[in-house]
Amino acid sequence: NAAAVMEELIAFGGREFINMGSCGGLQGFGTFLCDKAIRDEGLSHHYVRPQKFAYPDKDLTNKLENYLCKHKMEFKKSATWTIDAPYRETKAEILRYKKEGVMTVEMEASALFVVAKIRKVKIASAFVVSDVLGEDKWNPQFSTKHVKSDLRKLLDVSLDCLMKK
Repeated sequence: NAAAVMEELIAFGGREFINMGSCGGLQGFGTFLCDKAIRDEGLSHHYVRPQKFAYPDKDLTNKLENYLCKHKMEFKKSATWTIDAPYRETKAEILRYKKEGVMTVEMEASALFVVAKIRKVKIASAFVVSDVLGEDKWNPQFSTKHVKSDLRKLLDVSLDCLMKK
């Protein structure tokens, strides 16, 4: 659905996008700026040949990083794991990606990065961890004050980034 909406926004003239929202954490809570996404979803392979990673636009990602710093928002840069099947992460996959240093898991980034590449538009992604996937325990905190507050801050920063040249 996110890719379909993005395709329509591009058709209406959209040229810069920030994909932001909540995600699962593999290494703990926090805010994360995405520098690449593992393509473990079903859409991107219909656009380009299979590869492990999809990448955001470097310039827009750097601009968003500068705005996160300007707004004094704490964050880390990290790869994300995109899997579009809800709650289907396995213990073995979680352990493998943790060992690779992947910090987040979500459902759209790699697909959106590929759509942006094919359509020659810019995209960056940032996430706030709303739940942590442990090997033996799940720690959901979707409605907590810190998650809601960080999502509001990330939205403000993202809008500021897109609105200023």
